[in-house]
Amino acid sequence: MGALDYLIDATACKVWVEPSPFTKKEQRSQAAAPWGCMSRRPLDKVDLLNPLCKPAWLEYVATRSGWFASPFAKHQPQQAQLFMQPSERLHLLRYVAHAAFLRLRHTPALAELQSDIAAALAAQLGADLLELGLRSRPFTRNNCLRADHFNRVWQHRSAFETMARENPRLLSALAAWLEDGGAPLVDSPKDTLPAMRKDLLASGLPPKAWRVLTQKGLHKLLPSQARHPLWKTMTQTLWSLHHAQWPPVPPRAFIQLLNDVAGRPQTFHDARGALGGWFWRVACTEADRLRQQAGAFEALVRQMPQHTHMLHETGWRPDTNQLRVGMAWLQAQTRRYLLFAQACPQALWLPWLPDPTEPEPQRRLTWVVLRSPRDLLEESMALHNCATDYQDRCSSGTWAMVSLRQARTGKRLALAGLELHAGQWRLAQVAGPCNRLVSTTLHQQARLALEWVRYHHQRLQPSPPPTPLDPVDSAWDFPALAQPPEPINPPAPLCLHP
Repeated sequence: MGALDYLIDATACKVWVEPSPFTKKEQRSQAAAPWGCMSRRPLDKVDLLNPLCKPAWLEYVATRSGWFASPFAKHQPQQAQLFMQPSERLHLLRYVAHAAFLRLRHTPALAELQSDIAAALAAQLGADLLELGLRSRPFTRNNCLRADHFNRVWQHRSAFETMARENPRLLSALAAWLEDGGAPLVDSPKDTLPAMRKDLLASGLPPKAWRVLTQKGLHKLLPSQARHPLWKTMTQTLWSLHHAQWPPVPPRAFIQLLNDVAGRPQTFHDARGALGGWFWRVACTEADRLRQQAGAFEALVRQMPQHTHMLHETGWRPDTNQLRVGMAWLQAQTRRYLLFAQACPQALWLPWLPDPTEPEPQRRLTWVVLRSPRDLLEESMALHNCATDYQDRCSSGTWAMVSLRQARTGKRLALAGLELHAGQWRLAQVAGPCNRLVSTTLHQQARLALEWVRYHHQRLQPSPPPTPLDPVDSAWDFPALAQPPEPINPPAPLCLHP
């Protein structure tokens, strides 16, 4: 008996995947997914063009009757309600499924099965509808087509076909708008474009924002690490360009870099301690000029954390003439600041914390404690993050930044922030390059660094004073008992007769 069923509902314009019933008598609604929180909802985040391309489908097979995960799957919903942390058996199930998938993914039998499923789905859904779904994808860096996106295109097919004829560059924007809760298309499909424009301008953006969207499209306005909802993320990028007085749109990776190191501007000038839109304007103009020069563009990317750190530390801001010069003025000021910082030595942070010993040859990871503003600057340059913003906290001794690196090459992998809260050090955050999520192995390494800091911090604490003796116990003075007792004079006899 199979593990998964692909279901197509032409009336509701939906395609999804459900677990196969365990037996013929079992209702379909009683079959549950074995991962996550054992959700009983149909799965619509599967790839229609590359079926069975993830190891998660093997977890369904493991929960079939007679397999090793069958008893665990029955009790998982109750365990998820009682315990916040995932069960160790769930991690073991995922590990076994991943290991089995690595062995199966190159076998001819699995490739043939995947091809048969994809061909059957394409025959049932239609080539025209699949092509429309592929053209309207928000992300085009791979050849996948998720079922939830395809269902959205299918349900609003007339609107997408009209958009493909009139303005095909806005197909992905239409998909993102509908995903973010766009107005329901109950009227004619021709009303879709005015509804999108009205929704965008209702956020307060000027009409030029709509012109930029129609000229560039959704793909060029999303950062490289964009997350859902995409329409909201695209609107935030348009707001940043608006506060920067509409400079040339830089590459997507550069937009992500500006969001990480400089933040989103609120006005053209600085406000609330954040850099204003003028910095975005200077950086975007220079990035657009160096777009075709790979070496110069890479050097500009490495310099961005230095520029933001210099502006935060010195408070220097350009006047009208300096702003006209642009990046040349910014680079000259950064060079002056770096020369001054190297000439003025500063006291190292956390002097009571020794450096970790040399790692053993078999260890792959190690950590390094950052002890100066120069260390923070180098870390910010390497990982493209805002580590320099924590300089004041590190100087006060209530914050420690630990760089997680490869033991053999010294390559920086992540940055861990440790905070002193109520006299106890705790792990505040762990982030990888560009503030990405890190693996479980790096989290464990950050925990080891935390224990290292806690151990040496406890050694600094003064030992408690000796507890005074109880008054009753203090009477037992053993040296005094060693002295001979004083003689006791007998009482005088009574005189009965004068």
